[in-house]
Amino acid sequence: MKHVRTRGRAALVVAAALLVPLLGPASVAQQERSPSGEQLVPGATLRLFELATSVSELPELAPGQTPNVDKVVERLDLDSREDFGGPEDAFYCEVTGWLVVERPGETAFRLESDDGSSLEVDGNLVVDNDGEHAPESVDGSAKLERGLHGFRVRFFEAGGGQVLRLSWKPAGADEFTVLGPRSLRTEKNVVRVTSPGPKVLMGPGGPMRPGAGMPLDRMHPSFRVVDLRPEGFRPQVGGLAVLPDGDLVVASFRPNQEGWADGVDTDPDGVLYRVSNAVAAEGPDDVRVSVMAEGFHEPAGLLLLDGALYVSQREEITRLRDPEGDLSFSDRGKLAGGWTADNYHHFTFGLGYSRGTLGATLYAALSTSIYLDASEGEFPGLNGPNPPNRGTLVEVSLWDGSVRYTAGGFRTPDGVCAADGRVYVTDNQGAWNPSNSLYVVRPGRFYGHYNSTQKSERYPDGGYAGPFDDRPVSPPAVHLPQNECANSPTQPVPIEGGEFAGQLLVGDLKAGGIRRIFLEEVGGEEQGCVFRFAQGLECGVHRLAWGPDGKLFVGGTGASDTWSWNGTRWGLQRLDPTGETAFEMKAVRATPDGFVVEYTRPVPFDQLVDTARWHVSQWRYEPTPEYGGEKVDREDLAVAWAEPSEDERSVRLVIPGLREGRVVHLYGDATDESGESLWSPETWYTLNARPHDRVDEEAKRALVFTRTTGFRHGSIPDGWRCMEELARENGFTVRITEDPAWFTDDVLAGFDAVVFLNTTGDVLDDEQQAATERFVANGGGYLGVHSASDTEYDWPWYGRLVGAYFASHPRIQDAVVRVVDGSHPSTEMLPLEWKRRDEWYNFRAPVGDDVRVLLSLDQSSYEGSAMPPGRHATAWCHEYGGGRAVYTAGGHTEASYTEPCSASTCSARCVGPPDGEPARGSTVRARERCRSRGERSGGRPIAGSHFVRE
Repeated sequence: MKHVRTRGRAALVVAAALLVPLLGPASVAQQERSPSGEQLVPGATLRLFELATSVSELPELAPGQTPNVDKVVERLDLDSREDFGGPEDAFYCEVTGWLVVERPGETAFRLESDDGSSLEVDGNLVVDNDGEHAPESVDGSAKLERGLHGFRVRFFEAGGGQVLRLSWKPAGADEFTVLGPRSLRTEKNVVRVTSPGPKVLMGPGGPMRPGAGMPLDRMHPSFRVVDLRPEGFRPQVGGLAVLPDGDLVVASFRPNQEGWADGVDTDPDGVLYRVSNAVAAEGPDDVRVSVMAEGFHEPAGLLLLDGALYVSQREEITRLRDPEGDLSFSDRGKLAGGWTADNYHHFTFGLGYSRGTLGATLYAALSTSIYLDASEGEFPGLNGPNPPNRGTLVEVSLWDGSVRYTAGGFRTPDGVCAADGRVYVTDNQGAWNPSNSLYVVRPGRFYGHYNSTQKSERYPDGGYAGPFDDRPVSPPAVHLPQNECANSPTQPVPIEGGEFAGQLLVGDLKAGGIRRIFLEEVGGEEQGCVFRFAQGLECGVHRLAWGPDGKLFVGGTGASDTWSWNGTRWGLQRLDPTGETAFEMKAVRATPDGFVVEYTRPVPFDQLVDTARWHVSQWRYEPTPEYGGEKVDREDLAVAWAEPSEDERSVRLVIPGLREGRVVHLYGDATDESGESLWSPETWYTLNARPHDRVDEEAKRALVFTRTTGFRHGSIPDGWRCMEELARENGFTVRITEDPAWFTDDVLAGFDAVVFLNTTGDVLDDEQQAATERFVANGGGYLGVHSASDTEYDWPWYGRLVGAYFASHPRIQDAVVRVVDGSHPSTEMLPLEWKRRDEWYNFRAPVGDDVRVLLSLDQSSYEGSAMPPGRHATAWCHEYGGGRAVYTAGGHTEASYTEPCSASTCSARCVGPPDGEPARGSTVRARERCRSRGERSGGRPIAGSHFVRE
């Protein structure tokens, strides 16, 4: 194949190997299938992905991401924002489909683009027009047989114009023509799922590797994979159950994800298969497959319980008894029903079992509709009207088959599990669901998906609201962010033993593989985090079931390209425990001001204390009627302090900017003592609530607050570390935060003092201000550092508490600080004069006579003092409002928090007064402590002692 660049460019020789494409797996699967004409419609599929930054060459994206735009285009002649349907700049797209070749022979192609593009036909690169450039064309050719040929065009737009045009000259043709409806085909009846926001790029030289910023590429070392599908056996698994004799029951059906015109696939094509010897088999040749029962309507759940099999179908739960005791399950009957399923997306997912409000209870979950027929009107987020009770968790009594709708607000709850008195449900991103989710369901609650009440042809008076839609929204226990760690979560199962006992495994269909979830209870509610666990199975994971001896059965399925992993459609495998382990994060637990990260192996101390190894961000989601949702209020956070455990198997991270109601992404790579890297160095923690301290009334505690809404000092992280060190060395405890939600009566009651460390602007609302005033009135202490005086100008009470408001400052320079009152605990160790470098504040007015000045500036020692002569105080204290307040203007520079008081910064007056003269204040003690200053911390400088009370 050759490429010829027109418009005067020299010919290019393409010597690069073909990279793994973004949607390559789907395209390859697309090309391997041989679609009939009935499965196709004229046109091609365009999928567009928004990028966070502009690129200069065709990018790779982390696999499994959902596009921003997914639509059919009739012609490959696109040159406007309207044609592409996305942003003006910084996007990547793929156009895929089949070429209709009527005459065999050499076919020429011409690909024009602005910016870079490429064309592949039947998986082979035919045209390379990559790079950032103005509109230009490159020619190529391929020898094609008559029939359908899969193709893919990749294109990125950096900036400027948007042009993508593909022409061809088939064998026997005289000239190039733009590819249009006659020569293009794509799949019909595809559910075109989209999600907003920029996508994750894979780039050379970055931190990404399998498990780190991108999906894993292999099975977890604690399991080995055993294939169980004999040739010709292609189960699309809706349920799994392990029989006592070691056989496996597999519920299989063809999932309808293509939006049939009549809304419902009425063909009950579901089958229960028996896979004999499934527990002991070492491969497909060791099993035998037979049909156990047929005629099930989309069996999306299966459970073996007390000698009976239970199957969830579209409109009922079916029970198969075993009267003969030979595991033939020949007695089949309806246990329960009563819900309506009149849309193709109305699945009944299940099944779980526990003792619920109806006694011995089965649990199933009802999904909601998707509407695709534009003739009926616009339905935001594809969320069409429903019959009653859709989107609920259903309780079915095993005693009499009675039904209770126990909780609601679900959209596509494709995973149901009951264990340890809890019911777990997974849900998929979509309308009102900005991310995928795992819920720990409690009766009577509403979980956020509002059923559409719009009118349609089927519902001329409008659809039915869910029975719990009028209740407050309960958040997920764990968000599974779309395109990052999940795309279509399915079956959760509890881990019953081993290192991760009590945690959950969760399958994913679109993103493939298995995730691991750690949960903890905070404030009476469950929350936790998700880890990547295993990948590399033969199909997207739909159902999981434990067998004996820790063996795990995995069943896969798939439908359209938007609901399959790598384009696969069926799968059945077994995971056998190996006894091996991986080096990975075992658990992440929330603390009042951060997290404790626990590892499966010890981590070297120098890595545990290195805060720079951590990259932390947080965001929230805002549900809308549209499909999916963007990250809202995303911000990067700094780790202020990392404190290893004695056994070096965990580390406490102090992260001041954490806020409740956020998803927190923690990325921290490490190696164990042998040099092995973490299996996956990242996790996503859903911080619905932070735990509260158990307060010891004898212990002294300070709340350090560093929120800024104005200028932000770069020295704040140094201040965090200083406060942690001072607390450890002086026997008190600090909590560091930037979240104003800490300022409530209940929380502040657990502290003795609050520290406003380089705060700026309006940092507390009215209620939080009132709580602070009550805290001080009850005897609480206040310490303000540097720009604490550049804070809350519209709160007069605070102005009186801090003592003075900031007005201006000259350049950073050396100045002489004089001790005015050396008897105070914060100054008694200082020399009478101390030369140091900082940003020296001028204030709007000198402090009042009711304020006890501790330090002042020698105004002749530096330039820029705007205060009255002899009135330039720089640290002071006073009693106010029932409490005590201390303020220092020092603390702008990073060095302020680490510098020692040494002979080089102390004046000669440090030696004290001449013999026979009385010592001023505590000058003698100050002299002795000044001399020993560098030794007090075991070699570490004592930080910030000029303003911190000892």
